[in-house]
Amino acid sequence: MLTQRSAKTIEVPVPIRVDKLTEILRIKGVPVSIHWTVWLIVLLILFNVIHHPVESLLAMFAYLGVLLIHETGHLIAARKMHCEVFAIRLYPIFGITDFETPWSKFDHCVIAWGGVVAQAIVAIPIVAGVELLGHHGSKPLMLSWHCSAISA
Repeated sequence: MLTQRSAKTIEVPVPIRVDKLTEILRIKGVPVSIHWTVWLIVLLILFNVIHHPVESLLAMFAYLGVLLIHETGHLIAARKMHCEVFAIRLYPIFGITDFETPWSKFDHCVIAWGGVVAQAIVAIPIVAGVELLGHHGSKPLMLSWHCSAISA
């Protein structure tokens, strides 16, 4: 059962020891580690900084953010289902949230969908904003579709 509720929300370990799995932070006391291959992908993204600095940095934060948001969704759902969460490990295209075995299949399903729900909570407003406001000064897709439908 979950016993540690008084942990700070986000803590950064000092010093950070680089290893195959490097612990980069703790979320509510749960260690979050990144595999060395994730750093390699971040490095490859950052090679493009010379030509496209803003886009490269946004891509790097988006890549790491999607992984972390998804796994944090599992963490939040597991805690809501009264399961202890032991660790989060991030790999290049997936993550693993280690948690105590849930009491029921329903609880396990809620935890499994927690990652998708967390991504949706973040993604839907972003997609809606881009759709409504446009991207890089272009017309919003819905507006351009609406205008072409009216003129036809």
